[in-house]
Parts: sequence; C-alpha cells; structure tokens
Amino acid sequence: SVLRPFTNFVSFFDTRTRNPHWVIERISEETSNGDGNRKFSFFKEDAAIPSKLRNKLEDFRGSGYDRGHMAPASAHKLSQKTMDETFTLSN
Repeated sequence: SVLRPFTNFVSFFDTRTRNPHWVIERISEETSNGDGNRKFSFFKEDAAIPSKLRNKLEDFRGSGYDRGHMAPASAHKLSQKTMDETFTLSN
C-alpha cells in the first residue's frame, strides 16, 4: 500500500486492489471556494505509484465502472492545482 499526500487530502492506496482504501481530507469554506474549475481537469494515472501497481486509464474503458472521487472535486476548488489533484486515479 502507498500513502499519498496531496495539498488538502491524503489517500491510502491499496496496491493489491488498486483502489484507495481510505481518504482523509481537510474541508473548509476556503478550500471549497476558489479558482479551481473541473472543466479544466482530467483523470490521470498517479505517477507517484509504480506503474505495475497503479490503475491505468484504460482499466476503466468499457468496464461499466466510474473512476469517481473519494475526495470530491467540489470540496477542493481552492486552486486549479487542488482541483486537479482530485482527478488522480489514486483518489
């Protein structure tokens, strides 16, 4: 498993299941408002997790499963960076 710290949340990623086991986040009025806009964000693989242990974008194509968010994008609008962090597949 891999502990992944981000700006306003931490993900504990289970490399066996290739899913986050849990996420803890800091949510406030400040983090929920700002310039972050989801229309400029795209799901991406988490390069901090070794390739053979992480989810790939193609894992979801045609699977019927949603990539989703454990830490929701709407709670991390402080900046485009904090918004983009919620779109990593380890979240």
